[in-house]
Amino acid sequence: MWKLNQLAEAMNAAEKAIGFNPEYALAWGRKGTVLIEFGFIAEALDAIDKAIQLDSNLSHVHSNRGFVLKKLNRNEEALDAINKAIHLDSKSTNHSNRGNLLSELGRMEEALDALDIAIRLDPNDGFPWSEKAGTEFKQENYEIAKLSIVRAFHLKYSPIVDNLLAIHSKSSASPFLIFRAITTCLAPDKYSPFSKIIIDAFQQSVPLSLYLSYHELLQCWKTKHL
Repeated sequence: MWKLNQLAEAMNAAEKAIGFNPEYALAWGRKGTVLIEFGFIAEALDAIDKAIQLDSNLSHVHSNRGFVLKKLNRNEEALDAINKAIHLDSKSTNHSNRGNLLSELGRMEEALDALDIAIRLDPNDGFPWSEKAGTEFKQENYEIAKLSIVRAFHLKYSPIVDNLLAIHSKSSASPFLIFRAITTCLAPDKYSPFSKIIIDAFQQSVPLSLYLSYHELLQCWKTKHL
């Protein structure tokens, strides 16, 4: 409910700004962002296209356009939009988004190149490490993917938990690195039930997923870091 109220307020603000000045590109861009959050993808694209028509130099709006076009399965157009965003602002997030899309298109080496650029631009961002792990996972490079996902986890990037568990299940090597990543990042008290579950699971060489659900792990992460 809180998020819906926040989104409604943001939409009202954008609509009010557009009412005062219909040529205000940023307001159209904000409206598109809110429509994305509401799930109105086609309507979001209309608002974003209007923003770009008014001002074609807004990198984040091109990036959002790429996201929307990807949702509509218009992947080549989405890639073009992300490339435009990078041309305007070569920041880590834009290169990460490009890597994510290239990976989905099956262009794995290009995806990894884009993600490596993102990592060089912002070594402390867990998102490109997580995307890199996902791409390596698709290539069945499970051990390399494990190292990337551990790095993402150390950087406290919470959405990687699903990838972490998936890679663990495919990897044949010792789960020690995953264990170390979880205990280092979450730093649970050594006597807590959560810590005991993790330690017991790894000592018995049983997959973590049998002992700990995604939601439990994510909730513990949020408690420690949000």
